[in-house]
Amino acid sequence: MRPIKANKRDKVHTFRLTEAEEAQVRSDMASLDCLSVSKYVRYLLLRKRPAAKPVRMTDRVIRNQINEISAKISRIGSNYNQVVRKYNTSCSARKSNGDPVINTRATVFYMERLSTLTEELRSAHTALVERVSLLRPDDEN
Repeated sequence: MRPIKANKRDKVHTFRLTEAEEAQVRSDMASLDCLSVSKYVRYLLLRKRPAAKPVRMTDRVIRNQINEISAKISRIGSNYNQVVRKYNTSCSARKSNGDPVINTRATVFYMERLSTLTEELRSAHTALVERVSLLRPDDEN
């Protein structure tokens, strides 16, 4: 059972409009992002801007987005591992006397690639945290 509101709107007023007037009202309502004729009329009479309809994503949509972001994080992790593996392989090259071959260009390339992947990972993680925060606790579903 819903609680009774203190400012219950229980007064009803009926009025008639022509087709043209109705079209104008609907057009004005759309420009104000107002979905209710009652809210629109109150706005006109009381000059209180109607509250926009809240955009609420369903848990299913949010969970799908979370799955997509998780898959993206997994792909970034795979790319990260591949770059590290290639870098380690390039570092294991040895000269005939046993000294390591240091390829500065390759090292810079791999470090830049790892830096890029790290930024992508941070961005995906932030998006994931935002989406998880939109989920309602199980007891409210």
